[in-house]
Amino acid sequence: MAREARFEPLRADLPFGTKVTGLTLAELANEAVRGQLRDAFETRGLIHFAEIEPTNRMQVELSTVFGPLKLHRSRRSTSPTPKRCPARS
Repeated sequence: MAREARFEPLRADLPFGTKVTGLTLAELANEAVRGQLRDAFETRGLIHFAEIEPTNRMQVELSTVFGPLKLHRSRRSTSPTPKRCPARS
């Protein structure tokens, strides 16, 4: 049985915020789920995502739920995974 994303209030005592747990890239292909995300943002104003795939592809696909991507001036990266900065001593 596939796990489905859970939508719940961020906290019971707050009039804003939704916590979305367990969202997958496969679920983002479902327009009903995308609509549920947009509705949560429009009605609650804030979404906290927990336990989602930590990939660039997931971040890009999730961003497209809320509108078209915009190009930003930045240094180009050829790496599919962001590089970590070395720790400073």
